[in-house]
Amino acid sequence: ARENNLKIIASCSFAKHMLEKEDSYQDVYLG
Repeated sequence: ARENNLKIIASCSFAKHMLEKEDSYQDVYLG
């Protein structure tokens, strides 16, 4: 996602939880 300047939107609660927990994803994570 970073390479293409895309943002990530978590499609399930598990992915959302993992993305929120992982600091290295904060620049590409929208919520």
